[in-house]
Amino acid sequence: MSTKTKKLLLLIVVLFVGLVSFFLVQRYNSSFYRLTQEIYDLPTSTTAEDLERQGFLDLTDVQDGPIQKVESFFEVDAYFPQIFKTFTVTDEGLVIRIFQRHRTEKTVSMLTYLVQIQGAQNPNALYKLQPEVKTAIDGTQEVWLVGLDPATKQSNGYDHLLYRYQSE
Repeated sequence: MSTKTKKLLLLIVVLFVGLVSFFLVQRYNSSFYRLTQEIYDLPTSTTAEDLERQGFLDLTDVQDGPIQKVESFFEVDAYFPQIFKTFTVTDEGLVIRIFQRHRTEKTVSMLTYLVQIQGAQNPNALYKLQPEVKTAIDGTQEVWLVGLDPATKQSNGYDHLLYRYQSE
């Protein structure tokens, strides 16, 4: 095989890999955008059961143990899932949280949406990819996301309690 043929073959391979990567990123970004739009379109009459049917994870109550779906989302070397959706039932109504992994930056952004108010709170909150587990006074384990300043990527003190579980 001549040098020209090798270079042409290498160029074709690089272009192919680039195109595949581009379309995967576009699909991922469009799915996050589509999910965000679906959340904004939810009626105020949406129930916890409706969200569970749509694949949202209910983190309202203390869980029986660590949740594998949550654990796998925050694994540093994991590629999927890239988007994770949860909800909690509060005095103000349903609170939806959408998490998006940024693997290269090793961060997670979170969108918080209040269904009854029909509005988002702190839509670009940024957290460390690795949550911290702390023991509460009642003996349950608490999984906390460590808040980061978007500009410096340093801890900003605005941590978020993701969920609680019974210790074994």
